[in-house]
Amino acid sequence: MVLVTLLMAAALLLAACAAPTPDDPGRAAWRVHHQAGIAALDRGDLPAAERQLRAALAVADTLARGEENRLGTLGQLARLYKYRNEATRADSVNGLILAARESSLGRDHPQLIRLLETLAGSAKAQNDYARAEFLYGRVLEIQEEDLDFPGFAATLLTLAATCRAQDQFARADSLDRRALGLKLFTQAHDRFLASHFAKAEAGYESALSVQEKYLHRDHPDLARTYTYLGLLQSNQGRHAAAEKSYRRALTIRERRLGPEHPDLVSALQDLAAAMKKMERHDEADALVARAARIRGQVRSR
Repeated sequence: MVLVTLLMAAALLLAACAAPTPDDPGRAAWRVHHQAGIAALDRGDLPAAERQLRAALAVADTLARGEENRLGTLGQLARLYKYRNEATRADSVNGLILAARESSLGRDHPQLIRLLETLAGSAKAQNDYARAEFLYGRVLEIQEEDLDFPGFAATLLTLAATCRAQDQFARADSLDRRALGLKLFTQAHDRFLASHFAKAEAGYESALSVQEKYLHRDHPDLARTYTYLGLLQSNQGRHAAAEKSYRRALTIRERRLGPEHPDLVSALQDLAAAMKKMERHDEADALVARAARIRGQVRSR
């Protein structure tokens, strides 16, 4: 009986914890105005939308921890100004949102990309190509942290078009060529994932021919292509060829980043795996030890 009582009490406690916390009156009032503003926007009643959104913003400014409410309403106000073709006002509001997001997330957070693209597109539409170039450049810098980022190639092409509009033909051509190398790499990688290994290898080689011709010898795109070519070769049991590709990738990263950078760890591990497959255990062990030392240095910072 005691056990049953305890179980029932525990169940009631869990239910209470899981139950949604009701809004405080201020937050509930914000939600009413905010949602009414969105509904008015959706049906095209812009004056009503502005009244409701400004009321929501006024409430949000009084809330404790109301920053997300405020930013959400500002985003809808920017949408309203865009519908009215008031680009300057929309840009101003989006600029406020961007500054707030940068303050809370940092300047290189992926969540900033959409805002930056919106501001860049608006600048481009107003023929302010210098500002558009700056903003698209920031998008590219964020995406550079992950070369597989969706839309990376599209950003390269958009930035190239923006540069070309300013008669920056050399830079535009460079961006176009990098985009071409990335396109060839992506096609090769898709074939690799589909187990079309011969076509994938040919595709990686085509990407390398473009990248080696037009990119700097220490460019990260080259390192990535050599890494995946090595992986393909390793999966086919061609470990000597894989070693060569992995060494090229490691050398590029070492020249660009230095000998103790954390981003070398995966390249060292790839090369060590190839060494083990060829029973070159001493070399593999030295590479594994170097990778472990770098990881240890990172943890001790």
